[in-house]
Amino acid sequence: MGIAGGSLLLYITQISGTRYFGMFYFLLFTGLWIDHYSPKIRSVRKFPISEQWWKSIKKILIYGILGLHLLSGLWAYGMDLTKPFTNAEQVAQFLNTSGLSDRTIVTKACDGTPLSGYLQRKIYFTSYGNYQSYCIWGNPERNLFPKREVTISSLEMLTGLQEESIIFISFDKFFSAHEDEEWTSLNQNLRYRLLMKYEESIVKKGKYYIYEVEKH
Repeated sequence: MGIAGGSLLLYITQISGTRYFGMFYFLLFTGLWIDHYSPKIRSVRKFPISEQWWKSIKKILIYGILGLHLLSGLWAYGMDLTKPFTNAEQVAQFLNTSGLSDRTIVTKACDGTPLSGYLQRKIYFTSYGNYQSYCIWGNPERNLFPKREVTISSLEMLTGLQEESIIFISFDKFFSAHEDEEWTSLNQNLRYRLLMKYEESIVKKGKYYIYEVEKH
């Protein structure tokens, strides 16, 4: 019941982050622990296998799960030694050392949340059309799959409001930019260039591509 209830909660709330799945691990072993020490009601159990076979199967399942967790833990620890979990801190350091942290910082959606924490300021989210520092999970489609045309329209609006260029940061290659910092025309209103990219990270959305965008 606990695992079923937890699954229903995640489905209703649209929470899919792996950080929440550990609850199922504890629920499973809590259930096995209660089953081990609770009085046996043989009339309820009507398995087509003997009690001894059932105990053997449970033991194999338990040690198999523990073994998988051990191997995945060793793999995760190795990844943690070789790659950063996310490059948000490196991006913030780059912006500070390059003198760009005071510019208008723009991201598509929740990829700007960790950057907001490191920069100690709100960031413009194109999917919401305002400055934010956190995600609003009521609309996962807006957070995970923001429309490209909405982002470009926001960039045109922001560059039209000020004389200096703005900094657009994306977790994917939003623009097909050259790596030698050459300016490239997007349309009659915008041009951009790639300033820096960070592609090595444990989480997919921990990658960052930093673009400078200005009026054409």
